[in-house]
Amino acid sequence: MSIASRQKRLESLKHLGVKKGARHIAMPPPKPRPTEPSANTNAAPLHFLNYQDDLQHAVPIENIVPGQVIQNEHGQYFSVEARYPLSAPYGSQKPGNLLDIQMQTIALITGDDAWLNLNWQDVLFIDTETTGLEIAAGTVAFLIGAGFLDGDDFVVRQVFMRDFNEESALLADLHTLCQRFRAVATFNGKTFDIPLLENRFTLARLWPALFDGPHLDLLHPARRLWRRRLDNCKLATLEKEILGLQRTQADIPGYFIPSLYRKYLVDGDARPMAGIFYHNELDIVSMAALAAALGQRVSGDHTPPHPVDLLSLGLWHIHLGNPAAAERALQKARSQSLPPDLQDLTTTKLAYLLKRQNRREEAEPLWQELAAAPNNLLALEELAKYYEWHKKDYPSALICIDYALKTLQAQPDKLADWEHRRERVQKKQ
Repeated sequence: MSIASRQKRLESLKHLGVKKGARHIAMPPPKPRPTEPSANTNAAPLHFLNYQDDLQHAVPIENIVPGQVIQNEHGQYFSVEARYPLSAPYGSQKPGNLLDIQMQTIALITGDDAWLNLNWQDVLFIDTETTGLEIAAGTVAFLIGAGFLDGDDFVVRQVFMRDFNEESALLADLHTLCQRFRAVATFNGKTFDIPLLENRFTLARLWPALFDGPHLDLLHPARRLWRRRLDNCKLATLEKEILGLQRTQADIPGYFIPSLYRKYLVDGDARPMAGIFYHNELDIVSMAALAAALGQRVSGDHTPPHPVDLLSLGLWHIHLGNPAAAERALQKARSQSLPPDLQDLTTTKLAYLLKRQNRREEAEPLWQELAAAPNNLLALEELAKYYEWHKKDYPSALICIDYALKTLQAQPDKLADWEHRRERVQKKQ
């Protein structure tokens, strides 16, 4: 971001009433708490609310989470670091599997060739826990997790402000950390985490060059690959269904986190913060594992075991401009058991893929298969065009046209085109 752009952002934030430094920020009102988690969530029991009547035993964060107070020229903040050996299992993945994913694959996924000049040691995984669930003038990231490769480990470093007056010190050291990296990876970070951090850094008159570099937002490719099969593509769902992980009861549902931090600021009891640190740490490690899982599937190093995922992978490769990989995935999906509607979609996409490669003879049996179903005008039209213009098989073209005309009796607005096609083919016989 240019100096002029940063200044414009700063002026815009000031216009909204935002003041430099988090100490001036009033907490937003708490959002209404749901009466109970929905049946399809993996929310842990609300154990973290058990401390609310025990304030005489409030415990500081230093006694709850194994970390240290960091002092710099701007003040203090609290920091925690965890290390995961690259060879250690993490569900179905290992952190070290990242190193097997070529940057060419990430460039393909993101559509950004800047990744071709990078390696995984250049990438910083970022996740934030905030005082609100929306980007607003008063929303602050009170806990920021950063994950990166360091030697034989995947490191998760978490920086935490015990009060708003620690934001300047926290951001200063986070800015220094960001300077070591050239690309960022997040989960929905393009929409939330990074714009929020950009606002906070701008108000602090800092700007990590990292934010001007390539960005891998894992939510979008995850949706492309798994949205047809899973109820949702939340990170917790992907952990369970794709990575084979189940969080322990130590985890705290994300929608409780802002209110728990507000409570901590009032009573100083950090015991509920342990679950927030756990939540943030797993978010970071799971992002690295998810990046490896996505890379394996797109590169072809791992064949999705589920036919619906194969269909999604094939459609994704069509979008990415990889016809050979798309064909392999769609053929494998067709050979397995799919629901009828998805089977038809797979066959249709494969037929069009072959047609675009001028492989119409191979597409013909696929269109015939589709045309056998009632009211499939699309398949009948493709067959009629193929028989008329390419195979010169006019009797077969007329058969397809007559089937279509019978179907179209209830759709008179489309009859004229098909009748015109029939007259044209009859003249060619």
